[in-house]
Amino acid sequence: MCGQRGGQTTTARAPAPSHGPAAYRGGLQDLVDRCGGDTHRLLTDLADVLGASIAYVDRRTVEAHLERLLSDREWADTAQQFTAMAFDDHVGDSGSLRTDWIEDVLAKAGVAGRCPIDVRQPIAASRQGTS
Repeated sequence: MCGQRGGQTTTARAPAPSHGPAAYRGGLQDLVDRCGGDTHRLLTDLADVLGASIAYVDRRTVEAHLERLLSDREWADTAQQFTAMAFDDHVGDSGSLRTDWIEDVLAKAGVAGRCPIDVRQPIAASRQGTS
C-alpha cells in the first residue's frame, strides 16, 4: 500500500461516482462513513473480500511525498486529477513493476509464472539495483 496505515480521509464527503444508480452511490458513501474515513481499513477490508491487492494514493501519501501539507485548494486541484485506476494505470502492464510483483508473488507461492524462475530466489531480491 502506498498510503499510510490508519490514514484518515478528509471529513468532506467524496464526490459521488458518476456511474451507477443513486442507491448504489449512497451505499458506497455509507460504507466510507462506517469506516470513519480510515482509507487503509476501507481498502484492506474490501481487498480481503475481493481477494485482490490494492495500491492507492491519497492526500496523506501526496503530502508525505512533498514533505509538506497541502492547502485545501491544492488538494482539490490534485484530487481532480485522480481517477479510480490512475495509479494502477501508471504502474503499468507488461514488463513493469506490476508484472514483476505478480511474478514474485507467484514464485513465493510456488506457482509457475510466465518467466522461468528459480522459486528459491525472489524476483525483487534478484533485481535490486536495476531499473
